[in-house]
Amino acid sequence: MSITPDGYFLDVRTIGRVCYEDDDYLLATVCTDRMQRTYHHMREKIINSLKHRLLVFLYKRAETISQEEGSPRALREFFHYFDHLLRLRMWKMQLLDDVHLLIKVRY
Repeated sequence: MSITPDGYFLDVRTIGRVCYEDDDYLLATVCTDRMQRTYHHMREKIINSLKHRLLVFLYKRAETISQEEGSPRALREFFHYFDHLLRLRMWKMQLLDDVHLLIKVRY
């Protein structure tokens, strides 16, 4: 968001199912016409960009903790909960400040 000199909010960039503008184009090039007609965002098998980044962050965090502790416990917990994390659907998002993003998920 940006504020104009008149005091109005201006939408600079919208984060949705994808993070970059050309991601929708890339998805459209690999989806057949039949796939595009029956496409439902909530039922897609592809992991969207933001969810992918969150899963990568959680994996790297678990890997770092496992290396520091010298035990695979954190990685085992990540893989134990991976299917649950994968099934979660991002429902709402809100930017709290420059570094915090609040994400409401549902199962």
